[in-house]
Amino acid sequence: MKSKILAVALFTAASILLASCDWLFGKKNNNIQPLSIKGKWAIESIIDSSQSQKNSLGLLAFSMLSKDSVMSTADFVNDSLLVVDKDSIAYHLDSNIATIFVKDDTTTLALNIKLHTDSSMLLYATNDSLYYQLKRK
Repeated sequence: MKSKILAVALFTAASILLASCDWLFGKKNNNIQPLSIKGKWAIESIIDSSQSQKNSLGLLAFSMLSKDSVMSTADFVNDSLLVVDKDSIAYHLDSNIATIFVKDDTTTLALNIKLHTDSSMLLYATNDSLYYQLKRK
C-alpha cells in the first residue's frame, strides 16, 4: 500500500514539474527564417575602415561608383551565381557564420554580414577593410 502511494506521489510530482517547466520557460519559437540574400541589391556605398594604413582600393572603388550615373548592382541569382554589373562570379553563403564567400578565378573574398534586414545589408571584407552597404532594389 505504501509503495502505491509513493508511486502515485512521484508520478504526480513529475507531472507537475514537467507542466511547470513548459509554463515557466515557455515553448521555444522555431520559426526562425534562414538568411536570404537572393535578389537585386544596389551598392550604395563603399567605406574604407583601415586605421593603420590607408589603401587606395576603397577610394578607387568609390570614385568608380560616383562617376557612374547608375549605381552598381549586385544580383544574387541563385545559390551560387552573383552578377555584379554584368560580370558573373561564383559565391557561397555560409549562414552559420554569416559570411558570403565570393570566388573569382584565383582568389576567394570573404564578406562578413554585419547587418542584414529585408531591405539593406552591410558587408565587411576583412582582407582589405572595406564595408559595402547594399540596399534591396
